[in-house]
Amino acid sequence: MSDNTAPRGHILTITKGDDFDPRWPAFHYNIECLNKDKCGGFEVCVKEHTVDGQSAQEGPYECDDDAPWSGCDDFEFHGVIHHWDYCIGWTTPYLGCVVADAEVHDDANDIGIEHGPGRYVVEDDWDDFNCRLDYVGTLPEAEVQP
Repeated sequence: MSDNTAPRGHILTITKGDDFDPRWPAFHYNIECLNKDKCGGFEVCVKEHTVDGQSAQEGPYECDDDAPWSGCDDFEFHGVIHHWDYCIGWTTPYLGCVVADAEVHDDANDIGIEHGPGRYVVEDDWDDFNCRLDYVGTLPEAEVQP
């Protein structure tokens, strides 16, 4: 599902691993994004950022006052709106589900250990670059697909 009326959120599906051992449980997981349009996220843009031959690599606050992007946290380069992040530079919106593409194996495994195989509503929690999954609730059996 992906439109502006759908809610933002993620469903974590956990199944037992092929070599599941209760003493050392291992799980497979999949993350379903309920709305990629609202998923959010950004990625570093590695393309060159120039306007009329003037480099914008230093961002909107370390540039000449007459630069078109001076003081602008958001500015269009090469046809895409970019956002300035002081720590990493010019960024663009992430295309797709940033949560599903994140490294969340440990959190998914922890939820599997605590709740067992099933389908769970999870929230994503970010610390700038790393995603954590927080358990919100278990989907009712009627919503669990085999």
